[in-house]
Amino acid sequence: GGAEAFPSREVLSALARWANTVSGSTTRARFGAAQPLLAAVEGALLRAGNNNEATPPGLHATVASPGLRLSLLSAHASAGDVVQCFNSLGELKRLAGDSSPAGPKLTRGVYAELLRSLGKASVNGPAGVDLCRDPSKVVSGVLVDMGRQGLRLDAPLLNAALQVFVDSILAVDLVNERIRSLEREQGADRSHLAAQAHELFRTAVRGTALGHSAVKPTAQTLNILIRAYTLSDDLDRARSLLSQMEALYGVAPTHGSYNALFSWLARRDWRAAEALLVEMTNTGLAPDRQTMDHFLAGYTLGRQERGPEHALSLAQHCFNQYKAKPSKKVFLDLVA
Repeated sequence: GGAEAFPSREVLSALARWANTVSGSTTRARFGAAQPLLAAVEGALLRAGNNNEATPPGLHATVASPGLRLSLLSAHASAGDVVQCFNSLGELKRLAGDSSPAGPKLTRGVYAELLRSLGKASVNGPAGVDLCRDPSKVVSGVLVDMGRQGLRLDAPLLNAALQVFVDSILAVDLVNERIRSLEREQGADRSHLAAQAHELFRTAVRGTALGHSAVKPTAQTLNILIRAYTLSDDLDRARSLLSQMEALYGVAPTHGSYNALFSWLARRDWRAAEALLVEMTNTGLAPDRQTMDHFLAGYTLGRQERGPEHALSLAQHCFNQYKAKPSKKVFLDLVA
């Protein structure tokens, strides 16, 4: 159409869904590749909402339906744009409030997307830096808002909330680099972030988390927490949770439980890593592809006496014993 034409709701919804599939940035230093497209979609909605002139014949001003706003929220989450995610949430709440009792309402899925955006937040501005440095306040705010909407915290949402802290721990070096450029005084700290994750988990399973009832953790919940401990170099707490998962929470360790520790141990303490591998296989769990990748990458890249020849020997043993194979990329890196 011409300058006065507005894209249809269906077109914008399709664009937002497509934008959600566009690969984001390889780092959290900038927004994903979909950002310009999403800005154009939001701009079309803004122009439609502010249009005071007659709509050209055959065309209709675009109205943001709940479905479109949810598509936009999901796409903004993939792009790591937390501000726009919260804007989309506000619009969804407004639309839900204006609808009939039988109309669309906010769901746990909406808040899961919002939490996903927090974990992928870009650190190209002060807001993203502050979020990644100390996500507890924002995560708590999301959970409080959920409660106000009558939505109960469950294990998948708790997992998404805990993952925000893990993602923030992984981004500590990048965040601190940005903090120095912004001349902030307080940097990000892995131990502090892991402690925040632990506190959220503790209150959630006890039923004291911001007005929500107690949540029964799943294996994924505990695996995320083990990963948070491991990434913050708190091996004692990680090992303790691994050994007590079944006794305390009725959840048996999975491959993910052990792999969270292998990712650290294989690079720094091969004796402890191999002892844990024996412990895992004694429970009936055979090493999987990720297990093999951690050992091969750790022995190849880690600063210890276990080198590529030991990695090949271990790979051969695990294949003969368990038919376990590493990923093609890791194996080729080893033999290159």
